[in-house]
Amino acid sequence: MPLKKRIIVLANSIKHWPGVCIAGREILSSDDGYELGDWIRPISKQGEGELAPSECLLSTGKAPRVLDFIEVPLIKKTGDPLQPENWLVDTSSKWKSINSSYEKPVLTLLKEKPADLWVEPDGRIDRVSSEFLQGKRLKASLRMIHVPNIEARFEWNEWDGRFKQRRRALFSYNGTRYELNITDPEFSERYRSKFPTKGEPACTFTIAPTGGCYLCVSLAPEFNGFHYKVVATIIETH
Repeated sequence: MPLKKRIIVLANSIKHWPGVCIAGREILSSDDGYELGDWIRPISKQGEGELAPSECLLSTGKAPRVLDFIEVPLIKKTGDPLQPENWLVDTSSKWKSINSSYEKPVLTLLKEKPADLWVEPDGRIDRVSSEFLQGKRLKASLRMIHVPNIEARFEWNEWDGRFKQRRRALFSYNGTRYELNITDPEFSERYRSKFPTKGEPACTFTIAPTGGCYLCVSLAPEFNGFHYKVVATIIETH
C-alpha cells in the first residue's frame, strides 16, 4: 500500500519538457484546521526525477495547479541530502484533489524568510556547487519568498548552434540581486505576447502588483558539479 501525503501545491513547473516538477508543503491536521509541514517533491525513477504528465494527473483527469490541495501516493523518501524533500512516487495509484477539504491559506502564511537563496561566496548567483551545499545540511532545496516586484526578460539564446527561448526573472531579496531562469509555465503563457520574434532584441518588462510577488525558488538536480537555481512559481498578488 502506498503512503499517502496531503500537500498544498506550490510549484508545477517545466522540467525537461514535457516532464514536470511538482512540489508543495505537507498539510498537517490541527485543532484549528491545518498547519503547513515540510516540503515534499514527488519524483519518478526517470531522468532527473521529472514526472510525466500522465503520472501526476488527478482522478478528475486534470493536472494539479498551484495552490491546489492534493493527496499524493508515495513509496519512500529517496534520501538525497541535497534534495531532502524528494519522495519516490507510486505510479500505480491516482493522485486525488482534496480542495473541498481545506480553505486556501492567506499567502503571507506561505512566506519563508531565509537569509539568502543559497549564495556561495565568490560563486555565480544563478547556481551553487554541490560541494558548497554538502556542508549546509539542507532542510529543503525549495523556498517560498516574497518580493515587491520582479523584472522579466524574454529572449532567444543560442546554445550549441541552436536557438532556444529563455525566460529570466530579475529581483532583489535581502539586499542581493538575483537573475534566474523561469520554469513556471503559467507565467510564460500569461505573458506569451511579450516574447520577441527570433532575431529581435530581448524584451524586459516589470511585474509590480500592489501586493508584490511570491516566488517559489528551487535548486535543480546536479549538473556538472552545480545546482542551478530556478523560479518555479510566480504568484502575483493584487
